[in-house]
Amino acid sequence: MEDKTSAQKRTQAQRRAETRSALLSSACRLFGEHGYESTSLEAIAEECGLTIRPIYYHFGSKQGLFLAVNELLEQRALQALNCPSSSDAWKAFLCLCEE
Repeated sequence: MEDKTSAQKRTQAQRRAETRSALLSSACRLFGEHGYESTSLEAIAEECGLTIRPIYYHFGSKQGLFLAVNELLEQRALQALNCPSSSDAWKAFLCLCEE
């Protein structure tokens, strides 16, 4: 069992990866719910407990973040469609669409 101090000692790279992942997750949800135009960087950052500065650091712009979201969703769709059976692929794809 890990003690609290070792669990809290994350590397800078781990913190960056966690921040990037949180931003992508938030952006996926908010772009999906409200669309590109109606989703602000402030709303995405606020949901993650951040300022907009990390968005610019990781993605360069709102458009860069949107492109990263599209790439992520494309990867998920390809993974869903690569299931061994076509019925499993269809189910996985439908689950992805519901997200």
